[in-house]
Amino acid sequence: MDLFKQNNFDLVRLVAAAQVMVFHALVHLQVPAGALRVAVSQLPGVPAFFFISGLLISASWERNADLRTYAVNRALRIFPALYGVLLFSLLTLVVFYDRGLLAGNLGKLVLWGICQVTLLQDWNPDFLRGWGTGGVNGSLWTIPVELSFYAFIPLIYLACRHWRNCTAVLLIVTALSFGIQIITYQFQHQMPELLFKLIIKTPLPWVGMFCCGILAQRFLPKLHPLVAGRLPRFLALYIALAVLAWRFPVNGILRAHVNNMGIINFMALCALVLSLAYSWPDLADRWLRRNDISYGVYIFHMPVINVFAHTGFNGWAAFSAAVAGSIGMALGSWFLVEKPALGLRHRMLYRR
Repeated sequence: MDLFKQNNFDLVRLVAAAQVMVFHALVHLQVPAGALRVAVSQLPGVPAFFFISGLLISASWERNADLRTYAVNRALRIFPALYGVLLFSLLTLVVFYDRGLLAGNLGKLVLWGICQVTLLQDWNPDFLRGWGTGGVNGSLWTIPVELSFYAFIPLIYLACRHWRNCTAVLLIVTALSFGIQIITYQFQHQMPELLFKLIIKTPLPWVGMFCCGILAQRFLPKLHPLVAGRLPRFLALYIALAVLAWRFPVNGILRAHVNNMGIINFMALCALVLSLAYSWPDLADRWLRRNDISYGVYIFHMPVINVFAHTGFNGWAAFSAAVAGSIGMALGSWFLVEKPALGLRHRMLYRR
């Protein structure tokens, strides 16, 4: 079996995106479901995304290390849908926000739009702080981090070739990254807020998760027999460790809540992701038919939630509408934008 063709990674990514969407909808739409919110927060989707990205992107680079092809492929995956979500966000602002405020800050609005489709998606000018939850699309902070991971791949493989021990290089980078993450969160309240944000919104605290994905890819033939078909036991292990971390949290070691996971819980998450990917590996093809709406769910859900938050529509009805609207926008993005763009990628590869 080709481990990179027959798997459930499309389904795993969708589950991860759904977790982020559901958690944000529960929090920002004031849904009276505290226990559910706690439970959903214990399976964070962003670390899973970073791990899967490291695994799949490194495999792509090892199959074809042509830098131009690699860069074009990555751009076609990220930017077309990003243009789509920018247009949708602008439409919601024009319809629901203060048009006089928008017109009075047209220059800043144009600058914000440029940032949204380049490398500064997390920046929101002050005049947009009154919109929805206080930012147009807070989930996009991971886009520049992910783009930096793409740039990191050729560099790390160059370093591996120079030092001739790729595993050691990846382990060193992983240890340094987790160290930065642990220290940053440990002293979060002792450092200036701006410094904390500057560190946490960079790749430094997260590249270790990406490197874990690269390591998993390189050792996948050995890991596959350990995780394939064993989803129930790895799910039970993850739940047990999440409960333990909830009761007895230890920063950097035992913590499952949101993105700054403890090392033990993150390792359990990696094992769970791999087990889901290779237990009943035809599941994603049967359910999704090669349609990957995970990216659309991730980038469109906050603009949808912001519409309801800004108009004061809260509770379970708003939650249901936000989930349905996010999935609808993701489907439109996939079939109208992302899938055609990815088709250009395949044609280019075939020509080569």
